[in-house]
Amino acid sequence: MPRVIVDTTALYQTLLGGAARRVFFECSDDVEFITSSYTISEICGKIGEIAEQTGSTEEELLTILAVLPIQVLGEKYYSLTLDRAQRELANRDPNDVPLLALYYAIDGDCIWTNDPDFEDAPNAATNTTGEMLSSIEESVSGRMRLFEDSSSNSEAPTPSA
Repeated sequence: MPRVIVDTTALYQTLLGGAARRVFFECSDDVEFITSSYTISEICGKIGEIAEQTGSTEEELLTILAVLPIQVLGEKYYSLTLDRAQRELANRDPNDVPLLALYYAIDGDCIWTNDPDFEDAPNAATNTTGEMLSSIEESVSGRMRLFEDSSSNSEAPTPSA
């Protein structure tokens, strides 16, 4: 199962109520979503701002955050890769270091982010929310084609007399 490391920007979009929510709920059976406890702390620090933008209460937003199919891992899981991540993001946002360290530590498949700072990490694959949504559409289209192919090959049952 692919391991998608979730950045604050993806969580922010999700809490705003945008299409990012679809990624979580349409992929949760096929993808393991993981983030750092640091990322959760960072998004919790923005809950008031998001509440103002959405008209939701902070409690409602925290409930949404709590039910997302996402595993939260603490620093003990990525402490050995912090130096590497710090070197790769040396002149960028230091808040991104823990997430990149987690990506390296657990051998993530991609980081779901809309933050260009991760582009400087030479060994990190990233997907934006748009790319994640495109993957869902391709997957759904593929399943629909498969369904159409299998149904066109079968004959309709004949009613018995």
